[in-house]
Amino acid sequence: MAEPLILAYGRGILPEFPGAHDGILDVVPVDIVTNALLAIAENPPPAGDPAYYHVGSGWRNPLTFGQLYDLVHEYFSDHPLPVADRGTVLAPEWTFPGARKIERTMRTGERAVAIADKALMHMPSTERTQGWMMKNLRQQQQLEFLRRHADLYGMYTAIEVIYSDDRLLELHRAQTPERQRDAGFDTAVVDWHHYFYDVHFPAVTAVLRRPSGSRTPRPTRKPLPAGENVAAVFDMEGTLLAGNVIESYLWARLSQLPRTRWPVEFASLARSLPRYFAADRRDRVDFLRIFLRRYAGASEAEFVRFVDERLSDLLLRRAAPDAIRQVRRHREAGHHTVLITGTIDQFVAPMATLFDTVVASTLQVKDGVFTGYLEAPPLVGEARAAWLRRFASDHGTDLPASYAYGDSFADRPLLEAVGHPVAVNPDARLFRHARTKHWRVEHWGEHTRGAIETMLEVAK
Repeated sequence: MAEPLILAYGRGILPEFPGAHDGILDVVPVDIVTNALLAIAENPPPAGDPAYYHVGSGWRNPLTFGQLYDLVHEYFSDHPLPVADRGTVLAPEWTFPGARKIERTMRTGERAVAIADKALMHMPSTERTQGWMMKNLRQQQQLEFLRRHADLYGMYTAIEVIYSDDRLLELHRAQTPERQRDAGFDTAVVDWHHYFYDVHFPAVTAVLRRPSGSRTPRPTRKPLPAGENVAAVFDMEGTLLAGNVIESYLWARLSQLPRTRWPVEFASLARSLPRYFAADRRDRVDFLRIFLRRYAGASEAEFVRFVDERLSDLLLRRAAPDAIRQVRRHREAGHHTVLITGTIDQFVAPMATLFDTVVASTLQVKDGVFTGYLEAPPLVGEARAAWLRRFASDHGTDLPASYAYGDSFADRPLLEAVGHPVAVNPDARLFRHARTKHWRVEHWGEHTRGAIETMLEVAK
């Protein structure tokens, strides 16, 4: 039961522990417990006269918490654990400040991590902020580990009771000399330094040690497992395409306006952005419904012609090359590729040929003009996961073998519905969630055409 504490100390994530330096730890090697159990089973007490035995070391071979710390510190100072490409872990120095001070330190650390986490959630999800998030997440995990194990083990280190093992010693001495030698259970014979330093510590740390320079190289990308009953589901904005519904609207709108009218359109959009952002934070569906009202009054025919003649090639150039390659890899493996997006279907048309199934929003049309209202609720959040489960049921899709790609925390239900979720260019909340769940994180689109570049070419 001491292994979690031993390994945590050796990895440098247990800077202190709420134990008394002179407190007695009742540590017993498991083979002694096994030998005692067998001997007791062979010598049952008379019926109606129960006997009680304590298998412990604290009465005749006491080990204090301070002594155990000295042993652990000595071992990991002599044999530190390696850190990949960063040398070795420095064994922490404990001062045993007491449970109250450690509790105050943990609370302070937990508050600081919570404040940092809240601040990071409001920052753009760049590689730098993701690095900060990973550091904060590691600190949070270390604090959670310390809290969990302090609560679990703290009571053992705080108990001042020492159990005698006189009855067990009497049973041990009643065994034959050969049995005492080969299967005895007298804890007084244990040499704690030899037991921990030479036997126990090397055994429990062996899995964490690797020869120098044996770091596993990053594997080359192999073909995906083939399977006709496997789906690969892609989000569009921010995943497949470096952009969002606001950019798409601007491309379409500015192409129909002279440049002298651009400032007016930008000003109108800027005034509405706080309302759009508030709606997006509240509910992604509300945001889409509110924002798509800006299309009210636009000609459907002119819009379709604009997409066909001018926007299709530009949208493809805004697509992340890594994303296109991944879609093709899935198609080569025989997977059923699905594009699911909240944007309107006209914008999806240039990408449709890459996918077997396309799910997009549809704007209502009356007399050839967009009304600004949707024909049906857009699929976002939990609705995407529900749609995928229904799709899988209808088509015999193996969801545990399937893949999903998304960039927003709103895509979490969709990602959790499959066996191979991938967070692509994730926002702050999804990045944290993906790292916690050990999902794959990808960064696509470094070489795509920029938004301003695209906008200027649309307007030519």
